[in-house]
Amino acid sequence: MNDGYRLKYAQKPVDKPAKTHYRLTDGTVTKNARAYLDDWNHYAKILAERLKLRTIGFDPDFLVCDAEIGGGSFTLPLYAVKRIINL
Repeated sequence: MNDGYRLKYAQKPVDKPAKTHYRLTDGTVTKNARAYLDDWNHYAKILAERLKLRTIGFDPDFLVCDAEIGGGSFTLPLYAVKRIINL
């Protein structure tokens, strides 16, 4: 076995520092985790109310699934979510 390979993968994993900057839906950046979550959850709540979609993940896009059956997940880009909300 190649010693370089063994050394590369034998190292202890490095702990990543906590995320200190968060991207909001308008493209600006904040250090406030609560503001970040409130901003993205605002859109997730509208998707749930209007389209009955459950948000599984977000940033930079929304990963959603049907809220009633929980299956069939798909990705919606942020720009598409904003357009749907403005209909």
